[in-house]
Formats: sequence, structure tokens, C-alpha cells
Amino acid sequence: FIRAKHVSGTMDGNEGEDSYELHDVPFIQYFHEGYALHGAFWHDRFGAPASHGCINLSLHDAEWLFAFTRPTLPNGQDEVHAPAGLGSVLRIR
Repeated sequence: FIRAKHVSGTMDGNEGEDSYELHDVPFIQYFHEGYALHGAFWHDRFGAPASHGCINLSLHDAEWLFAFTRPTLPNGQDEVHAPAGLGSVLRIR
């Protein structure tokens, strides 16, 4: 389930020598722990492994999907959290 949505935010991780910190990541939709669907402005190799477990989307696709899924972002807010099990269902294959 989509459990939280943020219009933008900082995503970071410290995985040994492979640490990263990305600011202003757009259209973040968390679905499990720190894993999310989100827009990726730093590459254009969609469909090829290029992340630390998140699902990177083109900016256009990330914006469309963000508007399509639940929970719906209230007007004037930049984030929303869904009660358990009430966000859109996400099936990853």
C-alpha cells in the first residue's frame, strides 16, 4: 500500500562506500520502510537497475502517478499519510 506521499523531499542512505543524498526529489510515494516510487531527474535509464531499491520514474510519469494514487493530497499541503491499508495497492513484479 502507498503509506505516505510527499510533493518533494530529501532522500539519503549510507550503504558503505555507496552513500547518497538527493535534495528536492519529486513526487515521493513511500510503500515499504524507506522504499518509494519517485521522480528521478538524475538519470534517464528507466527500466534498468539504477537505484538502491526505490522505483525511479520519469518526472512526467511520477507526477501523473502521484495524482492518480491514494491517499489524496489535501489542497495546500505538501504531504499526506494514509491510515494502515487505505493507500493505493502497489503490486511489484
